[in-house]
Amino acid sequence: MLHVTPLGAALRGLASGLAGSAAQDAFFAATRPITPGQPEGAFAPPEPQQSGEQATETVARRVVEGLAARGPLPPDARRVGGRIVHYAFGGGWGVVYGLARESARGLEGPGGAAAFGVGVWAVSDNGLLPLFNLAGSPRRYPLRNHAYAVAAHLVYGLAVAGTYAALRPARAAQPRRSLVGGLGLALATLAGALPGRVGRAARLARGVDAARRAFAASTAG
Repeated sequence: MLHVTPLGAALRGLASGLAGSAAQDAFFAATRPITPGQPEGAFAPPEPQQSGEQATETVARRVVEGLAARGPLPPDARRVGGRIVHYAFGGGWGVVYGLARESARGLEGPGGAAAFGVGVWAVSDNGLLPLFNLAGSPRRYPLRNHAYAVAAHLVYGLAVAGTYAALRPARAAQPRRSLVGGLGLALATLAGALPGRVGRAARLARGVDAARRAFAASTAG
């Protein structure tokens, strides 16, 4: 069996993330007539320029004019910059998917792909965008807006997972530990180093997990 290296996982994940961004673009184009608008009062942009920009265009403008101290960025260049930010962000999440996919089982199927897409939505739309003043609080948007955003990210997640599966070597070994089990073991190991009751509880949890795996191995045949 072949073993996928972290670099290989990252590169395949990057390509898969770019494909996912393209699939999301196709979704936006196909659903443009039913795209929900910005609710009135949901977001008060801190910069006047933001009123006519997409969030990705705002990021591009801030990078060029603020971080790089170059500009002002004309509208055409701002639109191009927004596209670059969109694909860079999608590619970055694809790298995360590739590394996670090769670290633990649970992301390879449609369910894992959907969970990944929803996770990207939860972190990005409901965390990063409000944090950087690119959108309002999630509570200010109606269910219709959230449902549309979730659908777009489901398309992204499924496209990322499908592309990654197509690029992955057929004879590559599968991760041994499930995603949930791997996260649980990592947390238990971290807590096990702590003193007192927390450490004892963590050591007990590791013992239960070891017993469970031993029982599963004994009944596998």
